[in-house]
Amino acid sequence: MPAIVSGAAKRKWQQLLTRPAKKQGFLPNLLRTQAMSPQKIEIYKHIEALSISCIIPSKDRKTLLARALKSILAQHPAPDLFHSPEIIVVDDGSSDGTAAMLATDFPEVIVIRTKGLGPGPARNAGAKAAGGDILFFLDSDDIWRPPHLQSLIPCFLKGYAFACSRAFNHNLVDGKDFTIPDTDVDLSRNAFSRMLRWCDMVPSAFAVRRDVFFLAGGFPNTRWGEDWLFFLELCARQKLCFVPEITVERTLHAKSLCADEKLKQRIITMLDRLKAAVSTLPGTGPENQEHFLALKKLALEKGDTWRSIQDFYTAAREAGLTAP
Repeated sequence: MPAIVSGAAKRKWQQLLTRPAKKQGFLPNLLRTQAMSPQKIEIYKHIEALSISCIIPSKDRKTLLARALKSILAQHPAPDLFHSPEIIVVDDGSSDGTAAMLATDFPEVIVIRTKGLGPGPARNAGAKAAGGDILFFLDSDDIWRPPHLQSLIPCFLKGYAFACSRAFNHNLVDGKDFTIPDTDVDLSRNAFSRMLRWCDMVPSAFAVRRDVFFLAGGFPNTRWGEDWLFFLELCARQKLCFVPEITVERTLHAKSLCADEKLKQRIITMLDRLKAAVSTLPGTGPENQEHFLALKKLALEKGDTWRSIQDFYTAAREAGLTAP
């Protein structure tokens, strides 16, 4: 079961079932694609549309940010599933005219200004200001394909606490494009065990219930590996709803954090944090800490030649250190 239903939740379901059904637009077509039982379909017809918040941390990426925002505004509407999204940009100390661009071109966007917090804490600041039931995240150099929201929202109607889809990555560093997770990976089967070996999720392809986000503590206050650390915590305690379609496009470029000039040292620091973190998670043992030590050894031996985090992944896969 994806969730334990409390007595209060059961009473809410009973209340929902007694409400008159809304006029259905997109919803029947969606339900036919989900292979649901007639009982679940009947329940879904009575559920009120969810409120959602989309949070974008950004610093000095005015042009890329505008592209990301346009991709949110271009989402396929599904009024029976969700209301128009609340959009929050966390401007983390930009000096490139981001503020003026937002005021002129995107006046509907809520802007929060911070001073160099980094992506994880900036996302947390956006989450604190968000009013949505479900939190979506989008990095400012990524975009959503038009069906992204309507692809992930059904996961929450089924009772899941968090969800993710697949992301296509345009690799401008060396031209070798890739997907996260790989196209043959099904995260719904063993997300936690895979996450203990490699991070198969990205923030831009991820959504979570607001209450669960704060129960998990939000993204850690670290510049590198904050997403891996947070996803480990979630996967250890909640069941993931995985949407196998590609609904996100990411760009790995020279100014991306994943292609940092201090890549080797940042990877080593990240792996030290991950090794310490796994010891506190349920269902882990010494072998998991040993795995991060093996990854650290690999980084020490070969990290000087890596140009991006994808080079690290390729080396780890060749060494048999990623999930099979």
